[in-house]
Amino acid sequence: LMSLLPGRITKLMEFVGFTATKEVGMKELMACYNNKSCLRQFLSSLILLAYNLFLIIIMGKHADCDKKLVEEILKEKLRLYPNGAFFLFFKGRYEMICGRCESASSWYLKANNSQVSWIGFQHVGCWELLWSAFFRTQWREALVYADRLLK
Repeated sequence: LMSLLPGRITKLMEFVGFTATKEVGMKELMACYNNKSCLRQFLSSLILLAYNLFLIIIMGKHADCDKKLVEEILKEKLRLYPNGAFFLFFKGRYEMICGRCESASSWYLKANNSQVSWIGFQHVGCWELLWSAFFRTQWREALVYADRLLK
């Protein structure tokens, strides 16, 4: 992921001793994810989901999103952690990217309802719910989420 940083920061990190090749980083993440006995497997799955569902999309490289991998991770993790807020949220994000906004809203609501202690997570969920309502032209629903974010 470090290879996606701006050039100046990458050079500084390389000077300190970090390497910044995307291929090596992704290879290591995949090796860690595929090793089910690895302690870092859980974290690597979260990083792979964030990379494919947010970073690639924000960078404008929709075609590079590995939807098959995302589906595999979500299926496995939601089976293991059916109330896991992050995995519910990522499932909503995946549905949104696939253009299934109604389904995305349902998953975002499940994610928000699965935990109440982390307000920042609630706000990110509301933001996504706002856009989901917007894309479905549900203006009043979008207004409710916008108002909630404003407060």
